[in-house]
Amino acid sequence: MRTTFTPAPDIADRLREIARTTNQSLNAVVNDLLRKALQGERVRETRRKPYIVKAHDFQPKPGIDLEKPTEILAEIERYEN
Repeated sequence: MRTTFTPAPDIADRLREIARTTNQSLNAVVNDLLRKALQGERVRETRRKPYIVKAHDFQPKPGIDLEKPTEILAEIERYEN
C-alpha cells in the first residue's frame, strides 16, 4: 500500500535525525517505530552513556627520582632479570 504521510515539522526533523544516526532509511525508521507502537512496545530512544575518563595519579613511588631516567631504567632491568 502506498500512501502519503506528512508529519509535523518537529517530528519530521526527529525522524531524519534517527535515520541518520542509525544509518537506516527514513522509510525503515517510520516502519520500525510504527511497528513497535502498534505492538504496544514503549518506543524509547537509545542513547549511549557518556564516556567518562577516569584520571589516575601517576606519582612515583617514594625513592624514585624522575629526573634520573637512567637510574629508573636500570631499576626496571634489574627486576626483569
